[in-house]
Amino acid sequence: MNLFVAGCSFSYGPNQFEADYIWPNLCKQNFDKVTNTSLCGSNNLRSLRNFLDYVDKNNFCKDTVYVLQLTDKLRGSFYNEKFKEWGNFIKENHFLEPDSDLLKDENFFDNQRIGNNFKKYVLPYNLIFRNEEYCEYETMNIINTFISVCEKHDLKYLITAMSSWCFPSENNLTKFIKSSDNIIEAISRIARDNTLNDADVGGHPNADGHRLFYRYIMSEIEKRWQI
Repeated sequence: MNLFVAGCSFSYGPNQFEADYIWPNLCKQNFDKVTNTSLCGSNNLRSLRNFLDYVDKNNFCKDTVYVLQLTDKLRGSFYNEKFKEWGNFIKENHFLEPDSDLLKDENFFDNQRIGNNFKKYVLPYNLIFRNEEYCEYETMNIINTFISVCEKHDLKYLITAMSSWCFPSENNLTKFIKSSDNIIEAISRIARDNTLNDADVGGHPNADGHRLFYRYIMSEIEKRWQI
């Protein structure tokens, strides 16, 4: 059995390099293969894209547990038509995908041009129109799409989150989310006070917090599919 994970730094580590102690790495002792597409600063649309790409390339593989870890709903993605690449943003900052061809350009000229276009076109849209209400609807659609694809193809799946705030909560949107017994507790609720002390990465689970969530999610997986 394999494991696929799509999330943010709560499933990757708080820095640009993947941390050894994160819960997906702990799961390697329980699965034949773990594919972790999470990334520090990632967003829900990126996670959904990675999930859809993976199941499409792997013919909707059924010997895999798919975990969608929701993150800050205000984060987002944008597509650059000129360079045929996705970019991602957090508030006023943007970043490209780690495998972006543009990052291989020694002078980063094209990357800088994307940054300038982001500040000129995407950032104003993000700050003015992508308010919390808009992002609540966006998150609802992402959750429903993930569940619909998994249920249509009889895939094993779980949905967790960075924190409870990442789930839609305003405008009574929860009643429009597809009913599922596979939406589990948020990572921060399980990790509790076991967090990093560094002010720059405060709130992220430390090694003990990740061990707690690892034990929790494995128990949720085992009671559903006897893995």
